[in-house]
Amino acid sequence: MHGRVLDPQQELDVLAMIEGKLKQYGRDEEVVVFNGFNKDGTFMPIEQQYATFRSASSVIGPHGSGLANLLWTEPFPQSCSERVKVVEFIPGRDSAVVQQEFRGYLDVMWGLPIEWHAVTYASNSTMATTYLRLQDLESALDAVWGLVLNEEGEDRTQEEKSVEGDSTSDEMAAEEQADIVQESEEEEERENMTAVAEQ
Repeated sequence: MHGRVLDPQQELDVLAMIEGKLKQYGRDEEVVVFNGFNKDGTFMPIEQQYATFRSASSVIGPHGSGLANLLWTEPFPQSCSERVKVVEFIPGRDSAVVQQEFRGYLDVMWGLPIEWHAVTYASNSTMATTYLRLQDLESALDAVWGLVLNEEGEDRTQEEKSVEGDSTSDEMAAEEQADIVQESEEEEERENMTAVAEQ
């Protein structure tokens, strides 16, 4: 047994947090729990696995074969905001009993258009059952889906970032705003989903 299986109660807490954060950030996406099988227990055909990950806007789960499906995510996003967001659960210094400490799929997927974040397992994790510090997961989801904090820990998501006295900053801001509007319209047209990979 390799570990990386979340405690069943904490898995429910994690799913509830993901759904709550999607709602908080106004992301109308379907959460798909991927374990290689359909809801009726039959094996999910490879074409369906491909389609699930190709249409995912975010992929969240433990390091393992489920996350290897990241190779099927959109390889040519139209903008940085369309890159797939990944939150990978990996062992850290205080949870090395789960698996040798490493950087997860960051090393393997380096160079792909993926926005990668990691959450390390809590120190009470074992080879059989893993746990997360939910506040770490919450911080990762905030980083992935929109909340940006300034040095004082205050939300700066809506702060303006123009430079005073720079005559091109207004032009650049207008171009960026037009790109954001276009990206937003394109994103609304696409069907999005958040895949949650299980090991």
